[in-house]
Amino acid sequence: MKNTIITALLILLGVLSFTANGQNYLEFKTELIKKHSPSYVLYTGEGTCVFQKLHSKIEKIELDIFPDKDIELYSVNMTCYLGYHVDEVNGLFSFDTFTKEIVFANELWYEGLLQEFYCNLLYSELQNENAIKKFVADFEKLLRVNNPNVRFENIYYEEYSTTFYQTNLNKGKQIRELERIIVLRHPNKRLLKIGLVDPDCESSYILE
Repeated sequence: MKNTIITALLILLGVLSFTANGQNYLEFKTELIKKHSPSYVLYTGEGTCVFQKLHSKIEKIELDIFPDKDIELYSVNMTCYLGYHVDEVNGLFSFDTFTKEIVFANELWYEGLLQEFYCNLLYSELQNENAIKKFVADFEKLLRVNNPNVRFENIYYEEYSTTFYQTNLNKGKQIRELERIIVLRHPNKRLLKIGLVDPDCESSYILE
């Protein structure tokens, strides 16, 4: 009898968990479609990314990187147009399950550190070097949703900051190309600032 009750409770918990995750997924897809045309969704910046509601694949990303637990991450298959280039990409989206707000974060070379998206990383607790290493590893996984060739290298840890290079693995040439330098500022064991420097363009972004 006891084993039967335990089994029933485990099944119930599994169903409730699936229902909650499934509901958030459906809400995200509904809001995504609702924001624009009923047939497709356009996001325009330096290029144009198109979401085909009947054909695009949507996946929830299980990545615990934002301090605000109401925010979920999703990958959406999209077609991006930039000049004569046409590419199939995975678009990175955040979804606030409380406010229902959706934010699309394109690759860093499109828009840099998009305030509406990457500000959610601020105030992450970085209590020690292990926590910082985990954050950097998760940050790399986050950027690789948009671009699977992204790598973080030459990571240098200090008491109040962490610096590393973001490179791209150019598969055609089998070489790594330096894209930008990223600096995390974390005094008082909290992430308070993210700096990004693009050596080629001599441009920089600071998010705080």
